[in-house]
Amino acid sequence: MVIQGDSLFTGKINQVEVSREGIFSGYVIDKVSGELSGEVASDASGEYIAIDGAVYYKGRKIIGKENSYVRLEKFKGYTLGLFIPDSRVYILSGGRVKDSLKIDLEGINDIYRYGNDLFLFGSGEIFTFTLSGRTEKFAQFPVKNITGIKRQRGRWYVSTSEPGRIYEKVGKEWRVFYDPNITEVNAFAFIGDTVFVSGNQVQGNQLQGRVVAIYGNEETEIYKGSGVLSGAGTWRGFVCGDGEDGQIAVFTTEGFKLIQDLPEKEIVDIHQEGRNIVICTGKPAGVYHMLRTKSKKGEYTTRVIDGGYGVKWGRVRWRGKGRVKVQYRTGRTSKTDTTWTGWRELNREINSGDRYLQLKFSLLSGNDFIRFIELNYQPRNHPPVIKDYGVLPPGVGYGNADNSPFDRAMMDETQRARWKGMGFVIPDGSFLVKTAILRCVWWNAEDRDGDKLVFSLYIKKKGEKYRLINDAIQGNAYFIDASVYPEGEYYLKIVARDYETSFYPDSDYAEVDFLIDNTPPVLKSGKFKNGWYSGVVEDKLSPIYRIFYKFEGEEWYASIPEDGVFDEKKEGFRFRVPDGERKGALKIEDKLGNYKIIPLRFE
Repeated sequence: MVIQGDSLFTGKINQVEVSREGIFSGYVIDKVSGELSGEVASDASGEYIAIDGAVYYKGRKIIGKENSYVRLEKFKGYTLGLFIPDSRVYILSGGRVKDSLKIDLEGINDIYRYGNDLFLFGSGEIFTFTLSGRTEKFAQFPVKNITGIKRQRGRWYVSTSEPGRIYEKVGKEWRVFYDPNITEVNAFAFIGDTVFVSGNQVQGNQLQGRVVAIYGNEETEIYKGSGVLSGAGTWRGFVCGDGEDGQIAVFTTEGFKLIQDLPEKEIVDIHQEGRNIVICTGKPAGVYHMLRTKSKKGEYTTRVIDGGYGVKWGRVRWRGKGRVKVQYRTGRTSKTDTTWTGWRELNREINSGDRYLQLKFSLLSGNDFIRFIELNYQPRNHPPVIKDYGVLPPGVGYGNADNSPFDRAMMDETQRARWKGMGFVIPDGSFLVKTAILRCVWWNAEDRDGDKLVFSLYIKKKGEKYRLINDAIQGNAYFIDASVYPEGEYYLKIVARDYETSFYPDSDYAEVDFLIDNTPPVLKSGKFKNGWYSGVVEDKLSPIYRIFYKFEGEEWYASIPEDGVFDEKKEGFRFRVPDGERKGALKIEDKLGNYKIIPLRFE
C-alpha cells in the first residue's frame, strides 16, 4: 500500500495475500491455541503449547515455572520440554510428565534433534546429551550465543549472535561460512541453490532486520527494515516474521511476499512440523498452523489511516487480478467503535470528511490477488512535533526563553565537557547564568505547515498530578525557580500546539524527569589510620560526582573511590596522607554541583 507516496511495507512487495480478519486468498491459517492466553508463546509441538513458562496439553496446563522460557522438541515418541534458565528437561508423554533431567550446564537456551541425536546449545557452546543425563561438548565458538544448529547437505551448520555469523564444519574443523556483518543471525535455510539468511543489527533498543540471499558468490539484500524475530525454511519457502506488526513474509531472490498478517505484534517462532507451518506469537501469545490448503475467498483490511483534521480524501487505486470488491468506513476516533460509519462500497471516491479511514478489499475467488494499493489524500493541518528536549543542570541556560535572565556568560568547551561527563545533554548554544537556583527546561520543535507554535509547561512531583506552570510560552526554553519547590524527583510535561489547531487533539507533548536538589553531600564517617584517610560520603538525592582533598598550602587532588567510580548516592573514598601532614580539607560534590568543604585533622 502506498499512502501519500510512503510505502507501508519496507522492501519489494510482490503480492498481498491475506488480511487480519482470518480469511485469506492464499493458504488457510488456523488458530490452535484456543482460549489460552499470555504474553509469549515460545514454542509448540503436536498437542503441546508453551506459553509464559508453562506447558499445556490440549488446553490443559501440565507443568509451569515462573520466569521461565520453554523450548519443545520431539524425540523417540516423547516430547521434551527444556525450561530456561533452569536447564531442566521434562520428558512428556500423553499429556503427563514421565520424568525430568537436570542438565549441569549454564547458558543453555535451546534444544535440537537430528535423527537419534539430541543437542543443547546456548552461550557459545553446543553439547550432545542423552536421556540418561550424559552430556558431551560438540563444538565451541568465539561468540556470545548460539542461535541455531542444523544438518544440511551432509554438513553441520551453526548460526550465532554477537557477532552474527554462520559456521560450517568441514572435516573436523569449523570455519566461517558467511559473515553478514550484523549483530545476530536468527535463521537460515538452503533452498535449491540459494542460501537464505535472516537476522538483525541491534542499535540501542532498536532492531534493524535484514534478509539476504546467497547464490554462488553473489549476495543480494532482499529486505532491510523493522526487526526480524524468526525465520525458517518451509514448504512455502524461506519464511520470516517481524516483531512489530504480526506480519509474515516469504522471501525469494526477487523480493518478498506477505503471506500472513496476524493481530498479534510479534512473530516469536516459525517452524515446519509435518505438513503444517507452526507460528508462535507474542503480545499476546498465540499459536497458528498454516495449512497447505488454499482458501476460496480473501479479505485485506488496512490499518486505520489518520488523514488529519480537515482531510480531503482522494481516489483509491490498485493493481491486481480477478474479482475485487472495495469498501470503506470512516470515523472521528482513532479506534473503530460504534460512532464509525458502516462499510460502504467504494464508487471512485471517498465521500466523507471524517479524519480516520479504513479500506477493505474482498478477493472473491481463490486466484485473486492485489499487488499494489494507493490512497491519495491531503490533510489540512499537521500537528507540531517535539524533536529534542531536556532539563539543564543548575546555572546552565539555553534558547530564547521569555523569562531568560539577562546576566549570562559563554560556556567554554571544558565546562560543557564536564556537564556532559555527568550525563547531561548540553545542546549547542548553551550558556551560563549566575543564578544557580534557576533550572532551564529546553526543547526543539517543528511544524510541517510552518505554523507558529505555542507551548504549555506542567510540573508534578513523583506520584502526584500535573500542575500548570505556564500555558503561553512562545520560545524554545523556560526557566524554573527551583527554590519554590521542595527537594525531590519531579516530572515536566511540555505540550506543543499550533494556532491552526482547535486545541490538544493535534498537539504533541514530551515528558522528562529531573531532580531538585539544593543540599550538598555530607561526610558520614572518616578516619585516619596507617597513613591513609578513608571515609563515607552520602547525598540524599543526587549521586556523588567527585571528592577532592588537599593539605595546607597545596592544591586539590582527586581521591580514590572505593568501588572504582563515583556514581552512587553513597560512596566510600580514601587517599594517602604524607608523613608529617597534620591538617587538610575535603571537598565533596554531587552531580548537580552542590558541594561542601570540610576541614580535616590527621592524628
